[in-house]
Amino acid sequence: MLGDLATKYQQSAFVAHFVEVGVDAATGRIRVRRMLAVCAAGRILNPKTARSQVIGAMTMGVGAALMEELAVDKRRGFLSTTTWQVAKCPSVAT
Repeated sequence: MLGDLATKYQQSAFVAHFVEVGVDAATGRIRVRRMLAVCAAGRILNPKTARSQVIGAMTMGVGAALMEELAVDKRRGFLSTTTWQVAKCPSVAT
């Protein structure tokens, strides 16, 4: 599918995300208190873009965990959700 890219270049990342949440027992409202991402990124050429990628991944992960269902092809390890039209994006309370 990707030609010889998989044999020439690293195709995976090593990342751990940690999230602390609080749940209001009366209302069931969930609030994200803290998040931390630890990444083995290798050589970063553009720190601003790398930071944006990590923040985007964290936002997507929280959205998937708390607000929607994402189907994963377990054999290949890819998302098999066919549309992003139903995806919800977490927001920041003001």
